Amino acid sequence: MIGLDASFLQSYYNAKAGVGTGLSSLTGTSTATNSPTGTTKAPSAPWESKSGAASSDELVRKVMSGSKFIKESNVTLDLAGASQNYKKLFTLYQGLNTLMGIANKAQENTTTSTMMRTLQRLFTSGMSEIQGYVSDAKLDHVGLVQGALTEKLKSTTGVARTDTTYVAKDIHKGSATSSVKAFEGDVKFNIAINPPSAGLYTPKNVEIDLSEMGTTTRSMGNVVNFINNKLKEAGATTRFAVERTPAEAETIKVGEKDVTVNNGLDTFSLKVQGTTTELVSFSAAQMSDSVYVVQTTGDTDNDDEDDPDTINDLSTQLVKFQADISATNPSTATAGVTDTYWSEGRTGQAVLEDSIT
Repeated sequence: MIGLDASFLQSYYNAKAGVGTGLSSLTGTSTATNSPTGTTKAPSAPWESKSGAASSDELVRKVMSGSKFIKESNVTLDLAGASQNYKKLFTLYQGLNTLMGIANKAQENTTTSTMMRTLQRLFTSGMSEIQGYVSDAKLDHVGLVQGALTEKLKSTTGVARTDTTYVAKDIHKGSATSSVKAFEGDVKFNIAINPPSAGLYTPKNVEIDLSEMGTTTRSMGNVVNFINNKLKEAGATTRFAVERTPAEAETIKVGEKDVTVNNGLDTFSLKVQGTTTELVSFSAAQMSDSVYVVQTTGDTDNDDEDDPDTINDLSTQLVKFQADISATNPSTATAGVTDTYWSEGRTGQAVLEDSIT
């Protein structure tokens, strides 16, 4: 959903126009406010009759004829020199007003099943178009965000949101601008984006092939920009980002003193910044056979009296290996920057709970 309604736009408009709220409005007087742009004048809002803006019914007829929900050129400001914020907000208002008109028409008793299917298709298309506009809109002094519906009252202000951020394990150590070993070679994968409920919008599949970057260095930032451009082209709002972990100095003990061996290197990982309206999953462009092995490391006999620190110091892992390695099908697996005791063909390792033996 879009965490925005007409009351927000009206409040923003009133603040820009210098119209106060509260006690002064009850007494019939207007109180000038400090507008972010330093002016107390504003163009006529689309919900005012004097603006000449199209009604929701007219907007519905236009989109049924092929017009877009979001089209800034359809919005005319009647105040010279007005901030472009007004045009963008009024454009968004008309898009939301069109969705409202479609919803109202769908509830009419005279709406046929054929018309209902058309309205459902238009609503889904319009919702996707508006979400993209909100995601890309750049406004001064105001921010637009997508939120999640909630049935509970909360004492804190703000839009209720679900944590949709995922940070993967570190894949690079060193400079942010240098080539990343994990991105070298024939790197391809697919990103599937599905709606949280069927019918909300058409699922999207975004194919990522880093060979399309050409001679561009496959650094963390460049690869993230490449992926985000692909997501934007597909109309998705999910984005990737670079997660940096600052370097930690490596030290050794010399007598009673800690001596710094080196200042260490920054490590980097990929971060997925999703939204509540998109379910994201990943898959390899080409599948291969795998073998899973459970291993235990440490003092398995628990009898190393010469090194008491190893007593009860066991760790069990589930390790994944690529199984179909050959001269014509070499392994594409590489060691991660935090992997220990890595061996050829190992594509994954997960530490198991102590209760699993």
